[in-house]
Amino acid sequence: MPAGAVVVSATFKAPADFVYDFAAEQALIAATTVNKPGSVNGNQDKGQGFYGWEAADKTDNKRNDYKGYSKAEGSQLPEENHLWRRADRFDQDASWANAGGLTCPNDREYAIDGLTPGSKVVIEYTAANDGESILWVTGDGSSEGLSLRAAATIGDVAAVSGETAIASGAEILVSKVTPAVQGTGYIVVKVKKNMVISKISIWQGKDATAYDVTVAEGIENGTVKVNRTTAYEGDEVVVTATPADGCELEAITVMNGETPVEVTDGKFIMPAGAVVVSATFKNTTVGIENINAADADNGAWYNLNGMRVEKPVKGGIYIHNGKKVVIK
Repeated sequence: MPAGAVVVSATFKAPADFVYDFAAEQALIAATTVNKPGSVNGNQDKGQGFYGWEAADKTDNKRNDYKGYSKAEGSQLPEENHLWRRADRFDQDASWANAGGLTCPNDREYAIDGLTPGSKVVIEYTAANDGESILWVTGDGSSEGLSLRAAATIGDVAAVSGETAIASGAEILVSKVTPAVQGTGYIVVKVKKNMVISKISIWQGKDATAYDVTVAEGIENGTVKVNRTTAYEGDEVVVTATPADGCELEAITVMNGETPVEVTDGKFIMPAGAVVVSATFKNTTVGIENINAADADNGAWYNLNGMRVEKPVKGGIYIHNGKKVVIK
């Protein structure tokens, strides 16, 4: 997608890559099951994230005051933090004071990173005042100019910095991200004082199309099943192959058109496009019982499946006169 292009619409059916359920986390904190996130090295001037650990690779010269907390033991929030708040003082306690989620004690700009064009973000929140909304902000406080600023559509309308409201639950469909030195693109939004954020979900630009996963017909000597009939690019698909009695599995094959897909331990990662799953089974029978004696006396030949053949061929293994015979 070219820089600055605007995505008009898209449908995301896959589960979100990251779900930060602050309401559920606050419930754990209120029940004293989990402690509040701690400050990073006790430094008030570091700013803070919605939560998270600070790491050296989470900073760059455009976003150097977006930092994070250390994650509390027992927290149910994702290990990977993509949410950062710009702040000039330490106000952790106020941030976790509301049972409905994460409270924002003052107007703040928030960075959401790890994004690419095609990513989607959904913020669910409650405003302190009727009619107030989170605002779309493309600027990041730098002097680099518009060329580095993010772009998105919200409700199928191109977002305008400082003007476009983001309603609770609205889709922020990203068409351009602000680049970061560390390679994780980000957007910036402005959250009003005393808003309570209950959940933020992030889709990292996955293909929005679910592709078919089909089991090939006519598989002999066993059965093949998959754990899903449709999958999104990047999803894991599990294949179960069960041999019939007297058989064993030789190989599982997955084809994306004419292209084979790698299968490891009965699993594969879904590519873009439909796939067909098949398997080959080997008959391991080493002898055939109850061959008709009259046929044996008449010199009849049988393959290892017990089927009579008219004429054996070189390289084959047969049953002849009650004995296994290799034709050389």
